Parts: sequence; structure tokens; C-alpha cells
Amino acid sequence: VAVTTGARHSAIEFPRRYLSARTPGLSSMAECPPDDGALAEDLPTNLSGCCAALARAYLPQGGLKIARAAEITGFSARTLQRLLAEEGTSLAEINDRLRCAAAIAQLREDKKDLTQIALQLGYAERASFIRSFRRWTGDTPRRYQARLSRGEIT
Repeated sequence: VAVTTGARHSAIEFPRRYLSARTPGLSSMAECPPDDGALAEDLPTNLSGCCAALARAYLPQGGLKIARAAEITGFSARTLQRLLAEEGTSLAEINDRLRCAAAIAQLREDKKDLTQIALQLGYAERASFIRSFRRWTGDTPRRYQARLSRGEIT
């Protein structure tokens, strides 16, 4: 495989016959969800959106780290930080927004144990999660959940 550096675009070339090759683990296309166009609307259109899409998978490990994000995106860590800053965000802010949204979603679902939620979001302990949640929302998780159940917030 020839590697060219300094090119204007990134590309991977492969023989056309690979397009019709079977995907290991799938017995038929019936197992694939139908393409109704909704997926295209959900695709991120900027770097911060791409990083957020990647970071979701890393929530249980405490979020996506800059070194891993740089490796995945092909940018150096510093370039990735600069490009995200140009979009008005950072990887830490992206991880925080995702953790906050995931925590709120779990609190809406049921009365899950806060320690369990904290661990699922990559916190080593419950107290750290509660401090972060208070920073995000101004409330503790339990108070937030009580306000949800009273209909004070939606």
C-alpha cells in the first residue's frame, strides 16, 4: 500500500469487488436497519460534532481523551485542540455535555442508584458525579429528579 503525505484529501482505495463482499457476522442484509434517510440527518457536520459522536462510546471510561481523539481523527493533539477552539469548544466541554445529557436521561428513566449512574459515566465515585451534576444543573441529582417528577422541569 502506497502512502502519500501532504495530499489535499484523505482517501482509501480498494478493488470494487470488495463492495459486494459479505460482512462477517451478518447472515443477510435483512439484519441491517432500513435506510430511511434519518441517519444522514443525524451525521455531524463539523469537527466538534464528530468528536461528540466518537466520545459517546468513551463515556464509561471517563470520556474521550485528547490523545485517542487525535489518533482517531488523524490530527495532532494540538491541532485538534486548536480546531475545536475555533469552533468555540474543547474536548473536555464535549465530554461534559455528553455526561450531563446521559445523566439526565438516566435520572428521567427511573430511580437508578446514583453510584451506578456515576460508574456508567466514568466517575470513580458517587461524590465526584454529584459535584459535576450540581455544576451542570445547579441541583443535586436527587433534587433534579424530584423537580422532574413534580413537573417543574421538562
